[in-house]
Amino acid sequence: MKIRVEYKHLHYAYLYDGETQSVTRAYGPQATPHVFIFDKDRKLRYEGRMDNSYRKEMVNTLDARDAVDALLANREVPVKHTGVFGCSTKWQEKAASRTEALRKIEEQPVKLEMAAAADLKRLLENPAKHMALISFWATWCGSCIDELSDFEATYQMYKDRDLELVTVSANMRTKRPAC
Repeated sequence: MKIRVEYKHLHYAYLYDGETQSVTRAYGPQATPHVFIFDKDRKLRYEGRMDNSYRKEMVNTLDARDAVDALLANREVPVKHTGVFGCSTKWQEKAASRTEALRKIEEQPVKLEMAAAADLKRLLENPAKHMALISFWATWCGSCIDELSDFEATYQMYKDRDLELVTVSANMRTKRPAC
């Protein structure tokens, strides 16, 4: 961040709260980003999201900007609170439980089978009537490797809700040992 501040000539406070999270705890953000806007008397006037969408092309309300514009014009902030979305706040005390959860996940056996056309057809028929997340990937595909952990995380989050995860390696037969 120091390099970015210097390069961009930014002139605002950049604070690191990672050692204790004491400031973060005092404000209580639910996700990042989570904006808190105070007036000149340090009274909280707006709390919530930056805008209404994480996709720039879908943004049609600029909630934080509207709050700042209202305060600069000595007007009441029209919307004082909005829900937030983004990455959930990562609390330090939960890090140990995440580590333990990962250890348990890694202890689970992985079933590796050669698939035939009939097996893939059975997946489409879905005889068990489970919701299925099926990912075709290959060990030679960089984005496939990167995204595989996202599929695993989704499965771990929803495995108790009747979700089945199936990954199908599209590697050539000669690459089978790499699977």
